[in-house]
Amino acid sequence: MRFSKAWAIGAGLLLLTCKGEDTPSVEPKLQWVSNTVVATEDQRDSLVLVEFRYEDGDGDVGLEPSDTAYPFAYGDPYFYNLQVRYWHCVDGQWVRPLNPLQPSDTLDLSERLPNLMPTGKHKSIKGNLTLRLPAKPYLYEGDSVRYECRLVDRALNQSPWILSDLVVLRLR
Repeated sequence: MRFSKAWAIGAGLLLLTCKGEDTPSVEPKLQWVSNTVVATEDQRDSLVLVEFRYEDGDGDVGLEPSDTAYPFAYGDPYFYNLQVRYWHCVDGQWVRPLNPLQPSDTLDLSERLPNLMPTGKHKSIKGNLTLRLPAKPYLYEGDSVRYECRLVDRALNQSPWILSDLVVLRLR
């Protein structure tokens, strides 16, 4: 079988363009880094600092205070752009506890990140962020928790859900 010279040149150009720099993904990425439990002076666990590494190819992570229309309005699905699910271990099973303020819903500790988009020509961003989460929201008395998180950008691209390592809390 013979290929035309034009096809061979076209294939060569395609290979050259694919071999160059990777095109940054517009889907945000999130990776768990560490958990640190912070205790008060009387040794009661107060906060869990959960550190993540984030990355977004087009940099459209975060919201402005003026982003109050659908889908970013309070009560809408993307009001919180860093979605955090709280899990605890009960009798050896991981469960999402009910929210005592809304018993028909599970407990979430989601956050609304401010606009992180760089002002320069290159919009791709990456860095670390640390969440300060209550160690025992609503006086939870268990000793094992973990957090499931995902990042949503302004174009509603979503990172996959990621799970933190186990956090062991002191009972008091």
